[in-house]
Amino acid sequence: MALDGLSAVAAAALAGSLATERLVVVVKTLIPWLAAPAQDTAFTFGSREQARRLAVNAIAIAAGLTTAWLIAGDAASGPRVINVAEGLQLPWPVFGLMISGGSAFWTSIVAYASAAKDVQRDLALRSSRPL
Repeated sequence: MALDGLSAVAAAALAGSLATERLVVVVKTLIPWLAAPAQDTAFTFGSREQARRLAVNAIAIAAGLTTAWLIAGDAASGPRVINVAEGLQLPWPVFGLMISGGSAFWTSIVAYASAAKDVQRDLALRSSRPL
């Protein structure tokens, strides 16, 4: 049962992360210096590249929080929460921070949960067979 919950959380976070990444791409398109590749490979304190990365990370967090707030629904019907699995709700700011990190992490969590479920199913099949 725990693996099903993990799969549901990871799938919801993956979907939210993909939406957040699209929003970040739109903002980077509107502000070209954010999308510019790094010209200097040395990452030094106070450099233009550091400022660019910091700005992109701030935009990703804002996009994640905005996406989660929109997903959470109407506040008139109760507190804004995200139903990520049956019986599991997350406050929208928590979910927003989770999805602001990007989809690569959540893709690997979905793959891990799927593989763990496969192993669990195989073990159950083996234990049910007579020797």
